[in-house]
Amino acid sequence: MFEAATETPVINVLMMSALYLIWIPALCLWVCARRSPRFTPLFIPVVLTVGAVLVSPMYDTRYALPMIYTAPVLLCFCAAGVVSKAKPEHEGADNEGVDDKTVSAGAPC
Repeated sequence: MFEAATETPVINVLMMSALYLIWIPALCLWVCARRSPRFTPLFIPVVLTVGAVLVSPMYDTRYALPMIYTAPVLLCFCAAGVVSKAKPEHEGADNEGVDDKTVSAGAPC
């Protein structure tokens, strides 16, 4: 069943370790650097792990296991950073018909 999944044209991309080792961390680093640069220091361990795997004399998937386990967490970090940037200024209030002076003065809408 696993071999059939790895030979299926679309599903086999999800089975490649290069996706989890290089592409997902690179995409998340790019998104976090553009959207929320305060999360960029969190990528220091990721960069060190990718560097260690790339410098090793022989590639084996077991050396990339930390990145395979970390990739979903990186995607969640990026999604949280993008969503936090997209939040409206006044949560729970419609922007239509609400005057900023009224809201900032503390008067009820």
